[in-house]
Amino acid sequence: MNTKRIYIILTVATLSFSLLSCNKWLDVEPKSQVRDHDLFSTESGFKEALAGVYASLTYEPLYGREMTFGLMGVIGYEWDFHAQAYDTDRTFEYQNNQISLGRIDAIWNGIYTAISNNNKLLEEIDARKSVFGTDNYEVIKGEALALRAFMHFDLLRVFGASYLENPDKVAIPYYKKSSKEIAPQLKVKEVIDLALA
Repeated sequence: MNTKRIYIILTVATLSFSLLSCNKWLDVEPKSQVRDHDLFSTESGFKEALAGVYASLTYEPLYGREMTFGLMGVIGYEWDFHAQAYDTDRTFEYQNNQISLGRIDAIWNGIYTAISNNNKLLEEIDARKSVFGTDNYEVIKGEALALRAFMHFDLLRVFGASYLENPDKVAIPYYKKSSKEIAPQLKVKEVIDLALA
């Protein structure tokens, strides 16, 4: 055989072997991500999932700033705040202000993402009750239910009308399941009834 033909055969063989093993090589999961089945297979996995929901609420767009002393503090006139970054928030000029709209979107999306993660835990906990010892099942489930109610109450506080002023006003969606489907917006009184259920 001539050398050109040997070179072509070796190149094709090398490419074939590398492409065959490529799928396995590319199928690597990041260390920070865990499959649901693995995470919820132990009691400590449920604790980690709940801690993850709490941790996600500490981000700056949520309770790390905006939902505490940032945007909520400014629009609530909790102090005489002169930071230029919040000028349009203080005067409620949201229509054409991408910075304010970005803050508002981050609050909405961040809390609903936390609710979705929390709901995933609640969906898994009853099916895997056997992995729990003593009374940790009740503690974790109760805490997750309370956390879901709290997050919806706080979204209602920010984006809904006052219950005393207008309990029939359409406000926010209430999610009881982890879903990518968009839930309908419910009336203020419906959100409160679901949170208290």
